Amino acid sequence: MPLIQFDNKTAEGFYLLATHGQVGGYPGNIFAVSDQLLKELEDEFKVQGITYQKIDMKTLNGRHTQQRKTA
Repeated sequence: MPLIQFDNKTAEGFYLLATHGQVGGYPGNIFAVSDQLLKELEDEFKVQGITYQKIDMKTLNGRHTQQRKTA
């Protein structure tokens, strides 16, 4: 299950994800989605100019650890 973070248009991207399938959420606007859902929405993201980056679990865990240290 890929983790993604939108580069732009986060609200629009999240709306498309949430209305087309199941989405998990993490701090920092990181979303867990299925590979199938990403494939289904790939063309729609392009049409709407929505870009995203895939985030690996190590990066996500590193961000969470940093947030706990600074809190």
